Amino acid sequence: MINYKHLWEKEREIIYVWLQMYLKQYQIAKIINRHPSTVCREIKRNRCLLSIAFNNKPKEKCKDENYHYLPEKAQNKYKKRKIISW
Repeated sequence: MINYKHLWEKEREIIYVWLQMYLKQYQIAKIINRHPSTVCREIKRNRCLLSIAFNNKPKEKCKDENYHYLPEKAQNKYKKRKIISW
């Protein structure tokens, strides 16, 4: 069985901060000492539409730039998935 560690809430906050500073995902991975694919999957899995994040209805077809990574939302999604898997 492969051992792996889940991201901590603090790591999600760090990812968010560095994304706002336009750092590349592989650079963020170095900072938090994780594999680049871990950071990539985290962002892809837990991103959300900005309009949905602020309880608005999306007005147009969803483009990639309309998606944003928010650490609070990411942590909530993680907790929900963890409960379901148990």
